[in-house]
Amino acid sequence: MLVPFQCSFRTVGLWMPDTSYGSGFTITLRNSQWLVTAAHVVNGFDVADIVLTTLDGPRVNRLTPVPMPQEGADIAVFAVEGELTFDFDLPASLDGLNWSQDAYFLGYPFQLGMQLDGNARPFVRRATASGIHQNTDGPRYVLLDGIVNEGFSGGPVVYNMIGSDQWWVAAVVAGFMSAPVPVRGGPGRVDINAGIVEAHDIGHALDAINAFVDG
Repeated sequence: MLVPFQCSFRTVGLWMPDTSYGSGFTITLRNSQWLVTAAHVVNGFDVADIVLTTLDGPRVNRLTPVPMPQEGADIAVFAVEGELTFDFDLPASLDGLNWSQDAYFLGYPFQLGMQLDGNARPFVRRATASGIHQNTDGPRYVLLDGIVNEGFSGGPVVYNMIGSDQWWVAAVVAGFMSAPVPVRGGPGRVDINAGIVEAHDIGHALDAINAFVDG
């Protein structure tokens, strides 16, 4: 299975002051393009200080924060002035992702990107949808069996709709779950990456955008 170009072309890197960084992506809704990332990636930073790495290289766009109606969702949404990325078709919904289905997440781990055809491209990793949490009392999220590294936070989780050629973005990478393990040859325990990725439902971003546009 090859992840199509519209997924990579919509994925961007986010660089902030003090060597902070993460990933993000664009979706198109209500005739406009929007930047989506993880809230913890941008919390505490002025939007004017966010530098975005796109297919065309580093750039600074005028971004307007969009309020998030769902408390606790690790998602941040920004209105974009004009178009930040190419407006390739990539609809957004978690609903078509099935338990045990393969999914992929994209981003710029450790501030790393690739150069392909002279253009910046994100890294991509494959995972399995191990669990989907759809309770309505709090944030909805999917748990993925896969390894996520620092810098992937805020990137898109994408999947191929079963029975079609259509690709969708399902969720926003929030981070990895950790597990304590004994320190070999010494006392105490240390937290390690447990290989479970938590990603929050893109539907929370869609709700925020619709509420923002409708006033």
